[in-house]
Amino acid sequence: MKTTVYLVRHIESEGNICRRNHAQFDNFPTRKGLMQAESLADRFDSIHVDAVYSSDLYRAMMTAKPLADRKGLKVQPRRLLREYTIGNWEGTGIGETASRYPELWNVWLKEPWNHSIPGCDRFEAVADRAYKAILDMAHENPGKTVVAVSHVTTITCALTRVLGKPIDAYGTIPGGENTAVSCVEVDGNDNMVVRFIADVSHLPESLKRSNYTGRTIENNFYYDSITDANRAVFHDMYAKWAIDNGRPSDSASADKALASSLSLGSRHAMLAVLMGEYGGFFMVQEDPVLPEDHGLLDALYVVPSITEPGMAAEIFGEALDQMRRKGKRYLVLKEDCGRFTRFFLERFLFEPMPGLEGYQRLRITVPGLEGPVY
Repeated sequence: MKTTVYLVRHIESEGNICRRNHAQFDNFPTRKGLMQAESLADRFDSIHVDAVYSSDLYRAMMTAKPLADRKGLKVQPRRLLREYTIGNWEGTGIGETASRYPELWNVWLKEPWNHSIPGCDRFEAVADRAYKAILDMAHENPGKTVVAVSHVTTITCALTRVLGKPIDAYGTIPGGENTAVSCVEVDGNDNMVVRFIADVSHLPESLKRSNYTGRTIENNFYYDSITDANRAVFHDMYAKWAIDNGRPSDSASADKALASSLSLGSRHAMLAVLMGEYGGFFMVQEDPVLPEDHGLLDALYVVPSITEPGMAAEIFGEALDQMRRKGKRYLVLKEDCGRFTRFFLERFLFEPMPGLEGYQRLRITVPGLEGPVY
């Protein structure tokens, strides 16, 4: 008697598109991610499912919900299915960690199973708990079929164990795109067989990976506060952004806007740096016309040579995170914020701001089971 366990990677989330280290951080899904969840549910329309399990992190629960709803089942959260924790890198941008910890980053990039990141789970331990999760689900559902939503590292570590491989085989196992499905069969003696790995045949091309900038330092920004030393760079970029958006472009206007954003603290008006060169900026601030728990993304600029929307999404992710750290619950975006505005509005879950024409807002704190991990 065999139990079939489908292991599913979660839908696209903030960490994926904004290139941030969101391992056990409880970030939110994107609009594209929610569409992926529906395609995943479509895949299982003709497959009988007896139980649906999920990591208790919000992006995983939201992946499982459409499928469970269609099957008339409840999503059963399991902490063992959580992603690994990346220790003191949790919640940071990939470019930030790569620039601050180059030696650790190089190990992480090439041989993540050999990392020494402070507080980060060892991959052997992740494999142990994920393997146990598969056994637990099989024992609870002998001879049945279950779907379990988890995370790319957790699933890949589990598959090394199921395949009888050492943990350094991790890099040979495809992680797959968001909602990639792997299948494991477990018999009555706890023997396991892998039927397939990381299949995404249910996703149309429009929902497959796009606008991802990768994990190398050459494709990820880190950020500098604006100081006297780089103020001229900011003035130049601000003038170009202002001209594009019909705003006053002189230095005095730039400094006035900067002073307004700096009322929140210097880390809320920042220059984006790529390979030692300034590539853009953002400004976020409080606005008296907005509720107290709302923060405004007043400006976001990316140099014209950068045409990849995923690079703009990195800067957007840092701006969003600054508001989250300030305790804001919504990020508000003006519809004339810059040339990537349409991309942000289409990819993230923005909604029209009640009572303010031309403003959209994004909820940045999600109702996860434990709340955001900060």
